[in-house]
Amino acid sequence: MDTALSVQGLRVWRGRSEIVRSVDLTIPSGQVVALLGANGAGKTTLIEGMLGLLPMKADKLDLFGQDVRGSQPWEMVRNGLVVVPQDRYLFTDMSVQENLELASKRSGRSQEQVFELDALYDLFPRLAERKGQFAGTLSGGERSMLAIARGLALQPKVLVLDEPSLGLAPIVVDLIMSTIERIAHSGLPILLVEQNVHQTLAMASWGYVIESGAVTASDSSEALLRSDAILSGYFAVDVESVEGGS
Repeated sequence: MDTALSVQGLRVWRGRSEIVRSVDLTIPSGQVVALLGANGAGKTTLIEGMLGLLPMKADKLDLFGQDVRGSQPWEMVRNGLVVVPQDRYLFTDMSVQENLELASKRSGRSQEQVFELDALYDLFPRLAERKGQFAGTLSGGERSMLAIARGLALQPKVLVLDEPSLGLAPIVVDLIMSTIERIAHSGLPILLVEQNVHQTLAMASWGYVIESGAVTASDSSEALLRSDAILSGYFAVDVESVEGGS
């Protein structure tokens, strides 16, 4: 199986503090990979390090076999690594359509328009209804939809979704997750960082658990769902204490 993204020995700093320590991570082509961990575990720092937004060192950082260490964030995006951040960072004084059109023009890959506007509106019918509305007036769920759609408009080769359902109502979470599953069926490799463990692992083929900046477990999604790593790494439960008290 081809590899979309391969990371070995990744270390990332915030200021003088080393937050991410020697992380290895692989995203196969056409697969969804889950990144799980409690708040503060280092998930977002890891993503920002890969993208070049934070100081980092890595033994290997390959995007479809190309060494992209030392690339600037905009170069990473042009090479195909697109991150949809949890804060969304929409252009709030621009309309839904203008947000999407701007991203589409900035993709730099006019000959590879897999996610054209019509396809994006098909994925997110709510956005089609709101295309003339300012992004700043959208609901939380609609903003998450627009952030994902804008990321797709950049024509990614690898898509990283950092907690796309954060703070949303359960019914909206279900809608967002089902849409991500549709996107995955297109064959786009996805790294999905999510709070919803069961829905995320049900969609992913493989998962990583990160704790205090280090990967403490990696396995198939089915195996992770049955493992103690989810309790200890994600929910911060002391498994030995739980077993000892039962």
